[in-house]
Amino acid sequence: MIINLENIISRADGKISTEIDGETVILDMESGVYVGLDDIGTFVWSLIEEGISLQNLLNEIFLEYDVESQQCLDDLQEFLSELVDGGFIVVH
Repeated sequence: MIINLENIISRADGKISTEIDGETVILDMESGVYVGLDDIGTFVWSLIEEGISLQNLLNEIFLEYDVESQQCLDDLQEFLSELVDGGFIVVH
């Protein structure tokens, strides 16, 4: 799935998450599937709690981390697509 800069990304319903030592584990209660996130994934997960556009998400990442913009966009789109495929987030 290609996520555009204007798309709003938010957490899917029915997911439980907890942060342990700077990393997050997300559990889908229906399927029993879980995913672990590193510190950057945890940062992204915290930002999408209320819903955020991809553009604003990128802006927040640029403020927090020293990353090259195109590489960040490519990596973020891939990461978010994996979360969409797993049913952990929704894109509007």
